[in-house]
Amino acid sequence: MNINRPLINKYFKKTIVKKCINLGIPFHVDYTNDTDKYFRNKIRLENNKLLKFTKLMYFIKFKLINLFNKVKWSFVNRNYKKW
Repeated sequence: MNINRPLINKYFKKTIVKKCINLGIPFHVDYTNDTDKYFRNKIRLENNKLLKFTKLMYFIKFKLINLFNKVKWSFVNRNYKKW
């Protein structure tokens, strides 16, 4: 399954919601996202308290970590094929 999320790296959720409201685009809010029933929601609720700049720094940090892991995985895969 391939999920297309074109705005994921472009805007934060609050910005997307504001744009939808301003442009009259209907959207759905999943009420379970505001509960701490699941661990992912606990993290999400904590992240909502962070400043936009802090979120951006975390985003960049994790993008770099993912890039590093991708390069490392490529190296490991290449050596595995040689072996």
